[in-house]
Amino acid sequence: MSKKKKKEDHQKPEIRESAVEEQTAPAEIDIPAESSAEKTGDSRRSFIRKLKDFRLGAVFARLTRRQKITIAVVIGVILLLALTGFMLAWRIVWHPASLFTMAPSATASPAAAVTPAPTKTPQASKEPDATEEPTPSPSPTPTIDPYLALQEQADFSEMKNIVNVLLIGVDYAPERETWEGKHDYHADVMLVLAINFDENKVDMISIPRDTYAEIPGVKGKYKINASLNCGGGWPTEGGFRKVCEAASWMLGGVPVDYYYAVDMPTVKELVNSIGGVDYDIEMNFSMVDRSYEAGPQHLDGQGVLDYLRVRKNIAAKFAGDQNRINRQKNMLLTIFRKLKSENLLVTVPQIIASTKNLYTNLTAQQTAALAVFAYNLDPENVGMYSIGGTEAMIYNWGFILTNEPRRVKLIREIYGVNVLRHFRYDPDYAKWEWAWMNADQHLKTADKMLEAMDPILDNDRARATYVPGVTPPRSRSMPGGGAYDVPDGDEDKDPDPGTTDAASTPSPVPEETPASTPDPTVTPEETPAPQPTPEPTPEPTPTPKPTPTPTPKPTPTPKPTPTPTPTPSPTPTPKPTIDPDVQYRIYDQEVYDLRDEIDKEIEKLKKLYDKYTEQSAEHVIQNAREAELKDLRKCTKEMTELYTQLEEDVKELAKILKYTKTHSWNAKLEHEIPVDFR
Repeated sequence: MSKKKKKEDHQKPEIRESAVEEQTAPAEIDIPAESSAEKTGDSRRSFIRKLKDFRLGAVFARLTRRQKITIAVVIGVILLLALTGFMLAWRIVWHPASLFTMAPSATASPAAAVTPAPTKTPQASKEPDATEEPTPSPSPTPTIDPYLALQEQADFSEMKNIVNVLLIGVDYAPERETWEGKHDYHADVMLVLAINFDENKVDMISIPRDTYAEIPGVKGKYKINASLNCGGGWPTEGGFRKVCEAASWMLGGVPVDYYYAVDMPTVKELVNSIGGVDYDIEMNFSMVDRSYEAGPQHLDGQGVLDYLRVRKNIAAKFAGDQNRINRQKNMLLTIFRKLKSENLLVTVPQIIASTKNLYTNLTAQQTAALAVFAYNLDPENVGMYSIGGTEAMIYNWGFILTNEPRRVKLIREIYGVNVLRHFRYDPDYAKWEWAWMNADQHLKTADKMLEAMDPILDNDRARATYVPGVTPPRSRSMPGGGAYDVPDGDEDKDPDPGTTDAASTPSPVPEETPASTPDPTVTPEETPAPQPTPEPTPEPTPTPKPTPTPTPKPTPTPKPTPTPTPTPSPTPTPKPTIDPDVQYRIYDQEVYDLRDEIDKEIEKLKKLYDKYTEQSAEHVIQNAREAELKDLRKCTKEMTELYTQLEEDVKELAKILKYTKTHSWNAKLEHEIPVDFR
């Protein structure tokens, strides 16, 4: 047999075997038993063939095109998520500032977008000339939102890499829904956290709740804590945003884009979630039926809330809103130290996410970034500041008037930028404006009341002054024995002698009337004149004893004679001088003098009122010349004293004339949003 034939014969069984294998495997046909060695060899060869067939390429080749695309997309998404997670973790740990919008870009866009429109339109309307006289009407720039106008003028180009997060504490508690107090809830805690990622530090800037402020976009003068109400109230996104805008206004336009907001029950919940805090209380105090003693102690959520709230019924050096603000910042710093020392900062995102009434516009990633930043923050790098001021009663409420130069300096130190002063919210301007508005209101009110009372006095002036010698029942005696009727309640006042027109006529009458009265009064005293008759009696010395007895007895007898002396009291005798057809004056000269004094006060107050306008007063504040400021303060003081005196005098005149209609004396706040400031 040739080699070729042998080769073919050798290959045939292999082909045949594989064919049988392919045919019999699926059907599981029984084959004759083989030896164990042959069986083992065949199983190896079969396993190797299956491994070769299970190659990825072979599997992928069997898939349809649509299946291939789906698998590719899924793999790509998985890789992308893995990469994103890695990058996010890297940003949170190594570059947390990149998760926040930086300040300069946040302020530049809205300012540039809003301010050009109003400034360009007046210029375009003026060029068409006088044909369009109505064009000056849109020119008033007050239509521009002052908040955006302020942002336009502020320069944030040098601002550091700082993110501002506002902590908002609202004075809401469920029990207040049924109490007799206010039902407007305010942002009573406003604490800006200026987080400086470049310098790895945080500055806490507190804004007193009673700060005299402008609420951007809202007409009127408000306490800054009412910004929550002006934006929509508690708990609304609009309310929280408006509080952020008000805080930004206080910072001269520096943006405050982020916030955490809590109410009173939430404070308790947050403190309890970290196991309370150890704190050294500096004073004894009570809150509701709970009492606390000074000294180191452990405070739970209720204790911390009570400590953060108390400001009344404590020692004077701890009382007041400013001291309470300082305690709030110290407590926050103590809580931060506990979170850091006990490695609780990693739990902050979970705590915030699980707290029911905690509101924020930060994402979970941003909160995590802040927690990581805080983990690496030294408590010594936390600064505490306050935009304080002086307390003043204006607009019928107690306000905090901001020290504007100090505010500008503080912002420059923290943010590295120069901002504008709020000249119309400067204490000198605010006090002058309140006095100026009150002067205007007092002048108007006095004018209304005098217009109603003057006819009464004019009618009284036309009457006779008084009747000499008459003292009717409800009358007042005048010098010389005259009398005039007076209204109820004025009997205790004595008239000024010599002020009436008929003061000359009574002068002879007093001489006559007393002349009749002394005669009877003197005669009884002179009746002892019988003493000359006893002069002969001294000679008989024994007789004097009986004589004194009769002689003193006659002396008392003349005393009954004076009793008839009331004859001078017949004042009714001048009755014939009263003319029943004549009406006499009811009011004496004092009343007319008071009316004249009121005219003088009104004249002086008008001059002071016209001395400064809103623009000229603001100009004085801007120039800050001491002489001009001194004059503005003097004008404020004089106006206040004058309109106070004018009010008292007009009320006194109204009392005398029995004018009972009530009028409003004090100026009122202009509010677009009604707010209960309690």
